[in-house]
Amino acid sequence: MASGGIGTFAIQIARHQGVTVFVTAGDGAKLKACRDLGAELCINHNTEDFAELVMQKTEGIGLFSCIITPLITSRMSTVTFNVKS
Repeated sequence: MASGGIGTFAIQIARHQGVTVFVTAGDGAKLKACRDLGAELCINHNTEDFAELVMQKTEGIGLFSCIITPLITSRMSTVTFNVKS
């Protein structure tokens, strides 16, 4: 998901702005590409629990997603708009 054109662009822009980036993709090569671009947490949505890992990493706060996909939409409980700066 994050390893396509829009996703890689989003990773680079976010990192340039100092944002911590979490991504999800379906295989190791795509996750490596995202990690190489600066994503901090790379989750394989085929083998890992996206919502659980995000909530652990953010200490229960959740995240803001700039790209809503069917995978993210099905896990909206992890998305928050109460973002700490």
